[in-house]
Amino acid sequence: MWKPTEQMIFSQVFRGLRAQHWEQSLGDLGCSYRGAWGRKCAVGHLVWDEVFDSGDLDPDSCISTMLLHIGLQDLEDFISCLVDAHDKYSSPPEMKAAFDQIAEDHSLKVPPE
Repeated sequence: MWKPTEQMIFSQVFRGLRAQHWEQSLGDLGCSYRGAWGRKCAVGHLVWDEVFDSGDLDPDSCISTMLLHIGLQDLEDFISCLVDAHDKYSSPPEMKAAFDQIAEDHSLKVPPE
């Protein structure tokens, strides 16, 4: 069975957040899997729109449940680190710096522009 690596997960989330200019995905109650203007949180960038919009997922479910549903529960600790960086830093430069630090700490490559 195919399993994504930390590098694959990091690259997908990094590219998604970079595309939205490192802006948080905010909903009515704070950070949200899907937010205003098409923004997504770290986990939101790992869930295909078709899956998210299918009605099979509860948009208020916890990260563990969301990762279990999309088959990434084995990488929960690493993905939680990405979520923490997204949720903690509302300033785009600080969020970008946090993701650069994650790349360094985990020996990952930052995806090219």
